[in-house]
Amino acid sequence: LVHDKLSAAEGIAIIEMGDKLNKFSGVFSIPVLLMHGGGDKITSAPATKAFFGRVAGEVTYKEWEGLWHEMHNEKEKEELFTYTFEWIKTVVR
Repeated sequence: LVHDKLSAAEGIAIIEMGDKLNKFSGVFSIPVLLMHGGGDKITSAPATKAFFGRVAGEVTYKEWEGLWHEMHNEKEKEELFTYTFEWIKTVVR
């Protein structure tokens, strides 16, 4: 979805979940890929990197310098898709 509106309930849910994730630390039992656009002005790349630093397991973090919130809609999307596909091939056994 690409839009510029959200309900009050959605906004509250996002804030509450963000609070939980900012406090979460634990071990993932499955591989996890965290990717963030370094130029994202909607969500926080530093918070995603901090989350990565608090969790354990097979977790990969990739920050895409200069990309924004919707990385899959940017001109570099093919590079992003290739990276994601290659990551999937390394974790699927």
